Amino acid sequence: MAKPNSKPAILRAVAVWLLATGFASAGPIEDGQTAYEKADYETALNLWRPLAEQGDAEAQRHLAQMYDFGRGLPQDDGQAIAWYLKSAEQGNAGAQYRLGMKHVYGKKRDVAVGLSWFEKAANQEYVDAERTLGELHEFGFFGIRRDHPQALAWFRKAAKQGDTSSMLRLVTFSLNERDYAEAATWSRSLAELGDSFGQYSLGTMYAEGLGVPKDRAQALAWLQKAAAQHGFNASLARKYLAHFENPNPPPAPPPPGFDAMRRQADEGNAQAQDQLGELYADDRSVLKDDAQAVAWFQKAAEQGYAPAEAHLSDMYFEGKGIPRDAKLSAYWREKAATHGHTESQVALSRMYFNGLFGVQKDEALGLQWMVKAADAGDAVALYEMGNAYEFGRRGVSKDIAKAVYWYQEAAERGNILAQYRLAQGYRSGTGVPKDIDMALFWLRKAADHDEADFTQNIAARELAQLEKSRASQQPSDASPPK
Repeated sequence: MAKPNSKPAILRAVAVWLLATGFASAGPIEDGQTAYEKADYETALNLWRPLAEQGDAEAQRHLAQMYDFGRGLPQDDGQAIAWYLKSAEQGNAGAQYRLGMKHVYGKKRDVAVGLSWFEKAANQEYVDAERTLGELHEFGFFGIRRDHPQALAWFRKAAKQGDTSSMLRLVTFSLNERDYAEAATWSRSLAELGDSFGQYSLGTMYAEGLGVPKDRAQALAWLQKAAAQHGFNASLARKYLAHFENPNPPPAPPPPGFDAMRRQADEGNAQAQDQLGELYADDRSVLKDDAQAVAWFQKAAEQGYAPAEAHLSDMYFEGKGIPRDAKLSAYWREKAATHGHTESQVALSRMYFNGLFGVQKDEALGLQWMVKAADAGDAVALYEMGNAYEFGRRGVSKDIAKAVYWYQEAAERGNILAQYRLAQGYRSGTGVPKDIDMALFWLRKAADHDEADFTQNIAARELAQLEKSRASQQPSDASPPK
């Protein structure tokens, strides 16, 4: 005779087996999410709409999202808000957060209503809402009073749930306030998650004894972890390590062939004169002598050698080896630009755009010089042209198609800002057909820079977020269109 509880035990065992082996149905909400992530919007809609109409809060949120982003349905803010509201009034934190976004950042702005929805979601420990409230109070956007204690409180709530962006803000806040103990705490949290900024920050704090006891072994361990990664923070870590391990490197000796270079310079060779000037201007060289650098740059510049004219402009601008003189700096910069030096053309363009260093403001001349540099293939100038057309500035009318053209040219020449702007365009469908694969392609290009600026950090974080959302799909490795 079977024991009284044997049947339920068997049924429970079967249920566990079904879940473990994947034979049990996940349910229409989860099945719809799987279809949605595979861009099978018709299946997702067929699964979610009936449930939403029956009052299921999660299905209502998903349906609202389809209207919000135009996935499988025409984009419709009114329908999106209506369905978000149905879901949010039932306590769905995700819908409350999206309502907050629509009211604070949307076309029909009502900041007070938006804040109330963010707070409802955040009070349910919805991380995105906690972080967003921190950002709004930190920067004082949309007439919201700046409130650093409030911002910190929300960032801490999000960070305690593992939100790396909030941890990063807390490290920055703490360093600015010289609260090194808290900076070290959040740097460690980031570092242990493998974040290169956290590893770099924690390593430097151990090196300098800020917020933690000075510890050379710990400093080296964390700096080496950061340096082994890729990107801007890794580059900073490598530079810091080099100085940390060898704080007083000996000056570099003259390069091989120095005597031959000197003879050519004495004989009047402009290129050799300019190269000699660079050696004397180099802070790392045993030959360091700014006055000698100026003398050799002057000799080459007087022969019309554009790189030397640009170098001489720099020396006048910085007051190295010669009294600082903005007008003479501008004079030699224009000489170099006239002789085809594209970096000088870009610099001169900016001087005319902004009326700097004794140059009278003249947008037409500024644009003329920027076009010259862009036509010569200078990546910075190409990006600046794209930026001018995107926003209708620098004396040109707004033209998104032209902006995309110039950004494409700059991006293909490795300009990180153009690569990032192109990624944004493909992600939102601005000026180009919406294409997440192409957005990923250009974000990877921007994130791949090693000696970059903060744009690389932003691109890397956005890339990680976008790749996570597309985890169920195989990213495209297609080449960008020509």
